[in-house]
Amino acid sequence: READLEFQEAEQAFAKRWEEKRLELVASRDAKVKQLCDQAERSQSQAEQQLLLHQAKLFGQRIDAQVERAWEEQRKERDERWQAHQQKKQEVRQRLKEESLSVQQRVEDRASVSGRFIDLASSRLAAAEDAWVRNSEKEASVGVAALRGSDLHALLRAVAGQEGQPAEEACMPSRGSQYTGICILMDRFEAALRARLETRARLREDLEEQSLQQLRSVVEKFVQKEAAQQRAAHPNDDEVPPEYAQASSIVSLLRMRQHRHLSDTLARQFYDFLLALRCCLVAALWLL
Repeated sequence: READLEFQEAEQAFAKRWEEKRLELVASRDAKVKQLCDQAERSQSQAEQQLLLHQAKLFGQRIDAQVERAWEEQRKERDERWQAHQQKKQEVRQRLKEESLSVQQRVEDRASVSGRFIDLASSRLAAAEDAWVRNSEKEASVGVAALRGSDLHALLRAVAGQEGQPAEEACMPSRGSQYTGICILMDRFEAALRARLETRARLREDLEEQSLQQLRSVVEKFVQKEAAQQRAAHPNDDEVPPEYAQASSIVSLLRMRQHRHLSDTLARQFYDFLLALRCCLVAALWLL
């Protein structure tokens, strides 16, 4: 639109100059014709009158012909300017279209590259996450015999993840001690739940280390592969660095996994709450 406004302003300036030139020619024609006509009126000779009138007619025709030629030239120049303006607009549209297509192609290429990276990274991270889930299930599981039985010491060992390990001497209240053993049992409950929490934290650290190693390996291989593909696709662009930044894809993968871990953590905390209730029930029977 700015180009159209500039073109219209320029055309108005051209039209104004043409109109000034036309008025100047018409004014000079009228003045000269009037002068010749006045001379013809004052002339006493009929032959001289006819000559002056003929000169006035020829002069008027000559000026009219000049105005007509000037109008044709002005119209031709205006058509040429209009064609040049349209050609310029067409070139601008074509350049914008090519730039838009180029940007769209780059976006599609990046999306394709991101898709390949996400597929590769997801498979590697999924393997580490599956191992973490299996280990978490193994460490968090409590034997059915310990849950159904009435042996409080065995239940606390199972809750703390010490089931199957050599038994250690632990401070336990005697059966039927009632209120005197509550504080001791609370300390044992807290120690068992803390052991479960430390186990989950250790497994989470192992998962983070394995995930970091897998991501580092994936990024290195992906960078080498994509750089080789880009150099093969553009062999003459030696100075153009390859594009392989996938930080947003990595962040997206880690955020999705974070949601899954949060759901898993909430489920295991609820399981710990149910274990605490079972321990309280068995402890109440133990103390009574």
